[in-house]
This record gives sequence, structure tokens and C-alpha cells, in this order.
Amino acid sequence: MQVLRETHGYNKKQIADKLGMTPQDYIELETSLVAMTPEQAYQLAAVYNIHQEYFLESSRQLELLLTRNAVVQQQQSEIEHFRQFMFIHKELFLDSVWKKKTEVNDENVSDEQEITHQ
Repeated sequence: MQVLRETHGYNKKQIADKLGMTPQDYIELETSLVAMTPEQAYQLAAVYNIHQEYFLESSRQLELLLTRNAVVQQQQSEIEHFRQFMFIHKELFLDSVWKKKTEVNDENVSDEQEITHQ
């Protein structure tokens, strides 16, 4: 949308006025912070003399990319939590093994001392 607007020599306020919205609302539309409605696609099609399906399809594709990005970020977050979980449990396991090994060694040393003492 930005490229179309700029190549046609419009600023954001001019397009916002043509669409009957505030410049801030138009900025959110142009930067894909909000999804485009069919009515907005129709209005943009009239302004630029382009079929409205161009805008609708672009909006759908962008929404799909944003959704996929959100899913990937969520999965990366879950993977990181899992890694932290595994690291903590690995440390706990190793501590437990070390503690048992130390207890066994202490018992052996104690047994050896007892045998030696006898």
C-alpha cells in the first residue's frame, strides 16, 4: 500500500481522507496493524483504479504471514521453556547421582576403615 500511495503521489492524510478515516487509522492499515475490510479494499480499488481483489488477497497473505510468525514465536518460546526444564532436571539428576555415588563411596571408606581398625 505504501508503494502504491507513494507512486501515485499521495501522502497518508490524503488517502485517509479518501477512505473516510483518521490518518492514524490509515497508518495502522498501511502498516498491517489492523486487517483490511472488504469495504476498505473496495475504496482503495477506486482510489488507485485497481481491482479490489488485489487488496483483499494482499491482506489475506499478510494476515497468513503474521499468523505463521506468531505460531513460530510461540513454538520457539515453548522450545526454550522445554530446554530450561530439561537443563534443570538434568542438573537435579546429576546432583542426585553424585550424591548417591558420594554416599556409596563414604560407606565403602567407612567399611574399609572398620576392617582396617579391626
